Amino acid sequence: MVQTTRNHLRTEVRIFLIISASAFALGLAIGFAAMGLP
Repeated sequence: MVQTTRNHLRTEVRIFLIISASAFALGLAIGFAAMGLP
């Protein structure tokens, strides 16, 4: 039971990290595009 909960939490943390990392990369791309505009 504890092992299942631990694996579930680990999966949720991994999903959260992937979403936050992709959102951060998207923000960087938008920022660079905005700076590149005249």
